[in-house]
Amino acid sequence: MVFALLSVAEAAFSVFLSLLVYRAGRRRFVNRIFSVALLFFAAWIGCAFLNEFAGEYGRDFLTTQFRACYALIVPATGALFLFGLGFLEGGRPKRAWILLVAATSLAVALANLTPWFLRWVDYDGIGYRQETGPLYPFYLSVIALLGGGALFCLTLKRRRSASLDRARASYILAGFGSYIPITLLLSGILPGVMERDVTSSYGTLLAVFPLGVTAYAVVKHRLLDGRLAVRHAVSYLFTTLFFGLPLLLGYALVTNFLGDNRILGRSLALCCLGAAVFLSPAVLAWSRRFSSRLLFTRLYDEVELLDRTFREMLAHPDVRKGMVSGMSLACGMLGLSRLEAVVPPRVTGKEETWVMGAARRDGAVEGYRRAGGPGEALDLPRGSALIREDVFLPAGDPESGRLLERMKEAGIAACFPLLAPGGNLGTLLVGEKENRAALSPLDLDFLEEFARRLGVLLEHQLLLLRLMGQLEEVNRVREEMERSESFKTEIIEISARELRAPVEALEKMVDGSFRRWEELEDEEKKEFLDELVQAGERVDSLVGELLISPFLNGKEAGGKEEMEGSEAGFGGGPS
Repeated sequence: MVFALLSVAEAAFSVFLSLLVYRAGRRRFVNRIFSVALLFFAAWIGCAFLNEFAGEYGRDFLTTQFRACYALIVPATGALFLFGLGFLEGGRPKRAWILLVAATSLAVALANLTPWFLRWVDYDGIGYRQETGPLYPFYLSVIALLGGGALFCLTLKRRRSASLDRARASYILAGFGSYIPITLLLSGILPGVMERDVTSSYGTLLAVFPLGVTAYAVVKHRLLDGRLAVRHAVSYLFTTLFFGLPLLLGYALVTNFLGDNRILGRSLALCCLGAAVFLSPAVLAWSRRFSSRLLFTRLYDEVELLDRTFREMLAHPDVRKGMVSGMSLACGMLGLSRLEAVVPPRVTGKEETWVMGAARRDGAVEGYRRAGGPGEALDLPRGSALIREDVFLPAGDPESGRLLERMKEAGIAACFPLLAPGGNLGTLLVGEKENRAALSPLDLDFLEEFARRLGVLLEHQLLLLRLMGQLEEVNRVREEMERSESFKTEIIEISARELRAPVEALEKMVDGSFRRWEELEDEEKKEFLDELVQAGERVDSLVGELLISPFLNGKEAGGKEEMEGSEAGFGGGPS
């Protein structure tokens, strides 16, 4: 019953993997055909132990069950062969290959339901006894041919490819390359030779390993470098041996010494827990540095290089100069011909594009920073990374195709979005490596994290520049307000002086005229009254000009000249 429950769980997991692979690239042939293979493998795994759910069963039930298992494994292996062929060719294989493999798989699968391949199967309490038919060797040959063909296609793909495709082929070969010979031995050769099947159950349950590895290689955009995985495992082992184990042994010895003192025991447990929480990151970082110097020394330490580059960036007062310095360091360490960050005008808020980066010239890495045109911006679709050598690109996507053409023309190996909490701020352009080498999975992981951190730093710089611009605007408005207040004060002073002069002149004129009123002739009286009316009109005009004085900012000189003219006009009256 244990095998039966495990088979149901593995069949359900295979169906889940099939849906996951299909959804990851429903337009790509390799995804569709491998999802079909996963469904056939799920049916094969689920059918392998149906007899344990049936309770009582006879020879006929077992024979039908085994024939169905043998029939299902043929189209599963045929779909796996088409997957390997499509992966090798980078797309859909020729129609003739698809029809040939489909027809052969269907014919052999249907023939497996007859006594020509398997006559009968029985269970004797120890194992399954079976008698094979005359065409049973042909069945084994077809399985070996299809499975071997898939492995051969994957091997060719690994030899011809670099970077991601090579890593994917390595993962798939490691999974199916070890599984197909084992399952052929356990489920095909040994039962035929021994006339008793006691090993096929183990081969069926082992199928989840290559299926999971292949699904990971198809779905995952970037794969973990095996050497890096070993290095991380060793670092965790060092942390456990030199920190976790001594801490646990010390706690056990001290609690044994304290006896039944619960208060001290709980206090000690809390202290050990606190030490584990606060000291584990530092010990793990030390273990990673030690393992990087002990294992695969030609691989750089991703975490250490990230810390170095961003320390270099933050060491400069001008963040953009710091970005150039940090990218120069990363460009030199990764052996890239070019590493460049491009920020489009929609982000900078200007009509220019920010271009910051480093390039290799005459064997030396030189940093640069310049302003480019709007045409230099390269917006990635859906804000996802784009790698030139990755065959698993969205099919039927013309935008991605145009971007790939531009990348080939410019010698760009990969593009990463500069993502930040505020959105996509630009693109990190990665040039080709020295000697035309491919970007490794370690390089891609580093560059992805580098682009993410660079996006956050760039957003901080943009926010700082906008804040400084707003501060300058506030200072400008404050200075204008101060100038306006000064102008108003000056206007009030001038107005008080200018109004006082005509009023005093009018008072003197009126006072002097009334004293001599009887002595004046009629003509002199009329002239006096005319001048008095004119003086009143001048005062009225001056008051009107003062009422609009808040709108006279920037015209102080003109206001002063008009007031001086008014004052001169008032000075012409009689005393």
